[in-house]
Amino acid sequence: PNGKLPYLDSQKRLIPLILEVTQNVVVNTNIVKPGQIKAYRDLLHPQWKGKIVMYDPTISGTSEIWVQLILTKAYGMAEGEAFLRKLAAQDPVITRDSRLQIEWVARGRYPLTIGMSTQAAYGMQKSGAPVARLAAEEGSFLSGGGSYIVMPVKRPHPNAANLVLNWLLSNRGQEIFSKAYGGPASRLGVKTEGISQMAFLIPGEKIYVQDEDTILFTDKAVDVGRRVFGHLVK
Repeated sequence: PNGKLPYLDSQKRLIPLILEVTQNVVVNTNIVKPGQIKAYRDLLHPQWKGKIVMYDPTISGTSEIWVQLILTKAYGMAEGEAFLRKLAAQDPVITRDSRLQIEWVARGRYPLTIGMSTQAAYGMQKSGAPVARLAAEEGSFLSGGGSYIVMPVKRPHPNAANLVLNWLLSNRGQEIFSKAYGGPASRLGVKTEGISQMAFLIPGEKIYVQDEDTILFTDKAVDVGRRVFGHLVK
């Protein structure tokens, strides 16, 4: 993004193999029409009360990342928490079952969801379900997800480990990893055939890259999530 390598850490040692857009708001396209939700504030409209399913924001995970976006990028701490409290008043259904979460949206039980697992969203769309990711005007995170590779300093077989790592970083290795993971490779020139369109930027979408500051903010985001949404967790 912006011609720069997406390092996770300030020491510039960690680069993801995958770069995918977080699935902040996913909708059933048979119910939610284009233009109905342009910004996260539109989720506060009375028509969505009791009709939102959300991954549990009181723990680290997909909704917690969205809470981070709200607090650090979209609105700031004070305004962001006020927004989240208004969202909690919309009585969202909280779940920790990502598969059930996307099935409810695909079947129309709930027209939209917040904090969707990327792989669950990709799989449901590729199966032909009427689901799509929305690009809100406040923006989204570009994330490496679970594609960061860590290798021990003292490797039993360093030459073999280097051989595997170098292959994985090659165009062919990246292509295979990308298809298996379900998201687009961070390396340029890797084929994207078969990758869900939900993983890619929507033209004109504002984007922020997840970095070390994002990771360090996790506990604060969880604390806010518990204060705001804790009473909704069953």
